[in-house]
Amino acid sequence: MPRMNRVSLLGRLPNERETSARTKVNTSGVEGTMTSLSAAQIEYLAGQRLGRIATAGSDGKPHVVPTSFRYNRELGTLDIGGLHVATTKKYRDVQANPWAALVVDDLVSTDPWRPRMLEIRGRAEAIASGGANLGPGFGDAFIRIYPAKVNSFGIE
Repeated sequence: MPRMNRVSLLGRLPNERETSARTKVNTSGVEGTMTSLSAAQIEYLAGQRLGRIATAGSDGKPHVVPTSFRYNRELGTLDIGGLHVATTKKYRDVQANPWAALVVDDLVSTDPWRPRMLEIRGRAEAIASGGANLGPGFGDAFIRIYPAKVNSFGIE
């Protein structure tokens, strides 16, 4: 069977888009390019609580696990956490390699087939305190992703 890429499997959906980039100084004082999420993408994230974070450690090997998250409207970032994040591989990975991605997806229906997906990639930082303020189920440590690239489909 021939190898297929995302476009050949899903087709080009009319509302597939990448958001525009802007330069912003993040809370750690590092200037870089951040991407703004659309209002529809932010609304979608507000209705979801579980995604999958992808990280790579100092060895370069990928690691993907389910995680809880919150969109930080004030900073335009994704804050990723859980009860014991400081003891996890994803937290150690971000300390070693400050790039990560979060994917949030669901199915609106199976007949007709209507998936939705939001992929956010960017610089990440491991933050030792403040995560408990994100809500129930969050411990003190958390990971913050500063979006650099956003891909979505099925989100209007």
